[in-house]
Amino acid sequence: MNWKAVRRWTVDIVYIALGAAIYALGYTIFIRYNSLTPGGINGIATQISALTDLPPGMLSLCISIPLLIVGFWQLGAHFFVTTTISTVLSSVFMDLFGELLSGYAYEGEMLIVALFGGALSGIGIAMPILRGASAGGNDIVAQIVNRHWPNIPIGKFLFGFNMVVFVSAAFVYRNIESTLCSAVVSFVSSYVVDAVLLGVDSGKSLMIVTSKPYELAKLIHDATNRGATVIPAYGTHHQEERSILMCVARRRDIAKIRRILHTEDPAAFVIVQDAGEIFGKNFKAI
Repeated sequence: MNWKAVRRWTVDIVYIALGAAIYALGYTIFIRYNSLTPGGINGIATQISALTDLPPGMLSLCISIPLLIVGFWQLGAHFFVTTTISTVLSSVFMDLFGELLSGYAYEGEMLIVALFGGALSGIGIAMPILRGASAGGNDIVAQIVNRHWPNIPIGKFLFGFNMVVFVSAAFVYRNIESTLCSAVVSFVSSYVVDAVLLGVDSGKSLMIVTSKPYELAKLIHDATNRGATVIPAYGTHHQEERSILMCVARRRDIAKIRRILHTEDPAAFVIVQDAGEIFGKNFKAI
């Protein structure tokens, strides 16, 4: 028996189950009973449930079954298995928590509802993704669309899909506030997913064009404990040899680096970019 594979699958299922439970908890306590709707397939199921009184988890699973079949055909067996587990568990927990915890649903300020509902949803969605799985629903549609029409950005496709769901919420609940707060739920959820996957303090990448690369590299290292790479370059403006000092740093280190540059090389040219995820020494392990 391959114990490494067994351990990996066990950890995968634990992450998927915990993520499904957290998502269902946020959905039950903050979203379902406040006339809000999440994005994607669960949002469609929530609105149908509001009109028919059918369980939203069961509806979500029924809508997802054809997508799962297409996903197996298009995206492979591993994706199918992990996404099926995630979809089934999310659907079961949504209905189970709806029965057990409906009396504990928060009924208060709608902004608080949207913020906390979005935060818990984001954590629940991100946890299976951390293990290379999928939360189901929109993920299946997005990946299939991206495979056949790679020129369509996934982010824009999901945004457009969710906006249709949110606008329809105004007609289902007959309240424009449902659309506005549902959009806040989606925005917060997306932010939390990125924060969990990439880290809240993901970091910055700096490209420093300078004539003092080694001096600056030492000062930056002493001040922030960050290394750097020196790349030979040629400046066309002054037609002279220069160097590019490339380094990555946490956001909190940027002010220190700017002070060093201001003092030691105010003529330096600096480009600062977001670094979504960083692996290596003093950051995440590879």
